[in-house]
Amino acid sequence: MECVYINVGGTLFQTKLSILHKYPDTLLGSLTNLSEFYNKENGQFYFDRNPELFNTVLDYYRNDVIHLPTHLCGWLWKSELEFWRISLAHISECCFQTYVKYDEKEATAAKLRETFATSSFENSQVLTPLNRIRHRVWLFIDEPDSSIYARVFSIIFLVTVVVSAIIPCLQTHPDVRIQRFNETTIDQYILLNPDRWVDPDNHKEVLLLSTYEPSWLYNLNLFTIAFFTLESIVRFVSCPSKRREPDTFPNMLDGLWWAVVTMTTVGYGDMYPKGPLGRVVGAACAMIGILVIAMPIAVIAGNFDDLHKTNYDRECYNRVQEEKNQLIQPLPKSTK
Repeated sequence: MECVYINVGGTLFQTKLSILHKYPDTLLGSLTNLSEFYNKENGQFYFDRNPELFNTVLDYYRNDVIHLPTHLCGWLWKSELEFWRISLAHISECCFQTYVKYDEKEATAAKLRETFATSSFENSQVLTPLNRIRHRVWLFIDEPDSSIYARVFSIIFLVTVVVSAIIPCLQTHPDVRIQRFNETTIDQYILLNPDRWVDPDNHKEVLLLSTYEPSWLYNLNLFTIAFFTLESIVRFVSCPSKRREPDTFPNMLDGLWWAVVTMTTVGYGDMYPKGPLGRVVGAACAMIGILVIAMPIAVIAGNFDDLHKTNYDRECYNRVQEEKNQLIQPLPKSTK
């Protein structure tokens, strides 16, 4: 019964060589005296790795399964298992979620970095004087932290948005509008213009007919329209990357699927509107779904999300186990 001594980061471990040879495809299972990790002076195998993690690695050879401590990062275990040449298929089902969570978070972080990364002209455009100007203009309108002027512009833009939201309210407020007709002249106007039907009992129709908005409010509304139009044109011209997004809904059934998912507040994210009008429709569907569906079934939605995640983890685990079974499946014997 030959024993082997393994020095991992200054900590000495002792185990049986027969246990390591159970898995000859791994790094420990393929160790010999001719290995580059073998020290002939003290008869030990030395690895410059974390000794705290090696206990879990050594337990794999003893118990034929890997149990991952949950207090350590999934990336750390991924790199460690890759170094020891241990397949992910040997991770136990109860601990496989630790690795799956890391994989999901890594994919989400990569997607967020790609989404919110600032496009660079140095990478996407040839550095010409015109492109340098476009780059400065883009930073001015899209990156408030790029300069003091950009920060001032962002404040002006925010104020303009607020003003544009207040203008429709002021346009229908009776204290702001200027009187055009009184009650007597309104009746005469209706009689003289029968083609313009007005309901005298409708306060809004009477208000819009008997009053008109002041010139300053009209000019202010015209200014906000011109401001947003000019900003959109400048933003489009200076944008570093222009690409046409594909149609989100290729057919009616996919659009119906999106509507159902949105109104039930599940929101898988596989389809979503990109245009302004589509976002308005999406927001309306979401609000209707909250008022009509989501409130009475909040508990059901929470349980569904938990089951969905658990099922996803189990599918990942089963897929890895299938790959493992394919690797260890014996080759058919040849007939002479």
